[in-house]
Parts: sequence; structure tokens; C-alpha cells
Amino acid sequence: MSNRTFGLSLIVLACIHQLVGLYEFHGELFDAILLGWWNSQVRNEPMRAVMLWFFVSGFLIMLWGESMRLRQGPIRTREWAGGALLSLAGATAIPVSGFWLVLAACLARGWQQRHDSMTGCVESTDVVSQ
Repeated sequence: MSNRTFGLSLIVLACIHQLVGLYEFHGELFDAILLGWWNSQVRNEPMRAVMLWFFVSGFLIMLWGESMRLRQGPIRTREWAGGALLSLAGATAIPVSGFWLVLAACLARGWQQRHDSMTGCVESTDVVSQ
């Protein structure tokens, strides 16, 4: 799995995450739009806060995926392992979630990078045309 593939898989997972959020939180999102974003978060509605962080986390996964997609050369261990640890923590907190898919992508990337370093394979630089 190249950096480009890893990044694109994170972006696809984030897009699916946002679509699930639109489906699951359509009522809360509609209320937030009607009340105004600030007023909707002031009220004592816990599901609106969950909705907010659901969409924020999806956006952050997209940014992470884009940074990995544009990365040239091998990624550092802490970049994929950090994502794996955060995903594992999220998966233990919310077992029925997409955290398992992100964890699998991180571990696959780490395994591939370790395999390449042990066999002496040189990873392509994943040059992105501008």
C-alpha cells in the first residue's frame, strides 16, 4: 500500500463517515441550521454536540488522508502507529464504529512499510502532478 493509496483510503473512509453522519444526524443538523450554529450548540442538547464532533472528526480524517496522499517518501512510524492507537482507543470506546476500518488501514500501511524495509524494496515517491 503506497502513501497515495493509504491517503485515498482514509479520504474514502472519511467521506463514508460524513455520509453516515448526514443520515444519522439529519434532524440535529436541520435544527442547527434553523437555530444558527452558535445557538444550536448553546442549548442543552447532547446529540447536537455528538453531531458536531462527528462531523469535525470526519473532516480531520480527510485532512490526515490528504496529508498522507501528498507525502513523498516513506511515512514515519509514529504517523501510521499514532493513527492506529487513536483508532484502537476509539474502537474500544465505540465498538460499533468505523474506527476498526481506520485501524485496519493504518496497520496495513505499517505492515507494508515494514515489509518493504526488511526486503530492501524502495518505495516510489508517489509524485503528485500539480
